Amino acid sequence: MPNPTTTTTQATTPTTIKVQIIKKKHHGWTIEAEDFDENAKRFLNVMDDFSKRRKGRQPKKKPDHLPIIFNEGDTLTFTCELEFAIGAQKDDVVEPISDTPDNPFGWNDLQTVGAGGSVSGVVMRSSGVKEQAFYKFHGWVVENGRRVDVDPCGYCGS
Repeated sequence: MPNPTTTTTQATTPTTIKVQIIKKKHHGWTIEAEDFDENAKRFLNVMDDFSKRRKGRQPKKKPDHLPIIFNEGDTLTFTCELEFAIGAQKDDVVEPISDTPDNPFGWNDLQTVGAGGSVSGVVMRSSGVKEQAFYKFHGWVVENGRRVDVDPCGYCGS
């Protein structure tokens, strides 16, 4: 299931958030914060803002999973045991905000990584990422010689 990404409104000290692309039994491939419990705590800190902002953006469906929560200036490091590609775009489950970045890292294309590797992106500051807030990660893994899509969500809180 997609994992949304969230940012918060208070100023925060940048941190590195490890994001893993993993295969879960009975679920398939997904993307989630490696520090699941800490991500849940970060979400509790922004939950009211997340809910209010999401409701105001004409959501097309209810959230069905915990988003990956990040802030401007944070570094997200994506890892997977298999070859993978990762990108980010505005989440189309809510109305987009014009004149905001299409993705929080300033990437132009998918970032492709070899098996067991990683790629990092720094969330842009003062560029509209916090205003857009709702992003969807997307990409693929190579499993048994074929590409399998992955597409979790994220939310930028601050």
